Amino acid sequence: MRTYLLLLSLVALAASAAGCCSIGLGSCKTTDKLTFIGSTDLNSCTDSQSHAVSVRVYYLTKPHTFEEADFESLWWEEDTVFADGSRLDMHPLKVYPGSHESHPLTRPAGATHLGLVANFCDLETTRCWRTAIPLEGGGLKQTITLEQTCLAVE
Repeated sequence: MRTYLLLLSLVALAASAAGCCSIGLGSCKTTDKLTFIGSTDLNSCTDSQSHAVSVRVYYLTKPHTFEEADFESLWWEEDTVFADGSRLDMHPLKVYPGSHESHPLTRPAGATHLGLVANFCDLETTRCWRTAIPLEGGGLKQTITLEQTCLAVE
């Protein structure tokens, strides 16, 4: 009985030290931590007041479809755009002027890229409303700053 308890304790210790998935006792879930910073003049196009921006975070199997689509298609016809199955998941959120918020997101299996789209008030003159970030092993810790009408990855 003592040997059994000792063995059980050692297995529990190994599982907590190495992570359950590395010894086959559970599934590994990678968490990505995205920190969004909204500038004080965020989304202030037609007046001097700042406004919140809607942002979509996509988990992708490949970035090409995402990078080639225009804004209107991504925002309003995403099921058609991603008919190739390259979108695994999508998380909508809002970024407010002067805000600094972190969002932990669970990465779906098979994701190779993170796609970000921001619905700024002036999409005709800005070229930085979208970006794709490659994902590697381990959790991503990324800061994304939203300037007046521009998405910047730091």
